[in-house]
This record gives sequence, C-alpha cells and structure tokens, in this order.
Amino acid sequence: MKDANTVNLDVIAAKNDLTEAGVRLLKIITKPENRLKSITDICAMADIARGTYYNLFRTDSFVKAYTEACQLMLLSYALPASAALGEQAKRGDTAAIKMVLELAGLYQNTATINVTQDNKPSLKDILKRKAQK
Repeated sequence: MKDANTVNLDVIAAKNDLTEAGVRLLKIITKPENRLKSITDICAMADIARGTYYNLFRTDSFVKAYTEACQLMLLSYALPASAALGEQAKRGDTAAIKMVLELAGLYQNTATINVTQDNKPSLKDILKRKAQK
C-alpha cells in the first residue's frame, strides 16, 4: 500500500504528464532528507543522467509539478504546527496567544508616533534654494 505522499506525487505527476524519469526525480527531490544531497547523488537515486536532471528543470510541466509538490509538503506541516500553536495558547503562552490572534486577523500591533515640526528649512528646501542661485 502506498503512503499518502506517494499517492499525491503520483497524482501531481499524472496531472502534469511527467515522464517516468520526471516521476522518479520528483519522488526523490521532494523528500526532505534529500534536500542537501548533491545533484550527482540525486541523479543516481532517481536513476537518471545529469543531463536529464537539467532538461527536466527546463520544462514547464516538471517545474509546475515540483512547485505543487513542495507547496503540498509545506501545507502538510501547517496543520500540526497550527495545532501545536493552539495548544501553547491554551496553556497561557502570551506569545502564542498573540500569534493566534494575529493569524486570525483579530489583533494588529499598533504604534503611536508623535511628530513635531519646527520652522527650520528641510534639506530639500536648502538644496532647492542653492539650485536657484
């Protein structure tokens, strides 16, 4: 049985009409543990030539599939992160409470700025007068 990530990648690959090489590369480069590996290692793991790697990244369909897969992966981390943030807020963590309210659009930092103006000429005025002379 395939895990949810593999199924999603298969759907993304099919939707973008990727080649077999493209599917293999997509499955390798979207695994977080492979992010820092060299292109040589990634190509070996995907069983593709280095030229194929570069050619795939030149195609709109592969780049679109890769972008979609990365977005899906990031979204999969968002729910557990927001649940953990909610738990911290429930425990009374004021920073977490503030963040939850900001994310919900119910809180916004405000600042009061006092501006004083004197009768001294601005730099713009001084330069303007010099230019007129």
